[in-house]
Amino acid sequence: MNGRNKRAVREIIINNFDLILWFLGKTLLPLNMAVIHHITSVRFEHNFLLIDADGKRLTCDLNKLSHRLLQANDEERNNYVISPSGYGIHWPALDEDISVHALLAK
Repeated sequence: MNGRNKRAVREIIINNFDLILWFLGKTLLPLNMAVIHHITSVRFEHNFLLIDADGKRLTCDLNKLSHRLLQANDEERNNYVISPSGYGIHWPALDEDISVHALLAK
C-alpha cells in the first residue's frame, strides 16, 4: 500500500471512529472484553477534567495530564469516545487517549 492509500485509509478510520467502535462493541468486543470500569460522566471545568467512574469522582489537572486537552477548544474536548470496556477515553480529533484504569489505580 502506498503512502496516499495509507493516508486515505487513516482518514476513513478517523472520520468513522465512533461508528467503528459502536460496531465492534456490538459484535466482537463483548465476546472477549469484560467491562473494567463504568464511566458515567466526562466533563471539563476550566483546566480540569472531571470523570465519574465506578462511583468515584476523578478531578485531573490538565496542566499535568494532557497538553492536548489543555490547548483544545470546547468542541474538541467534548468530542470523545469512552472505550466499550470503560478502560479509557479517546479524543479522535486530538488523537489523545486517557487511561481511566490508570487514574483510578493512583
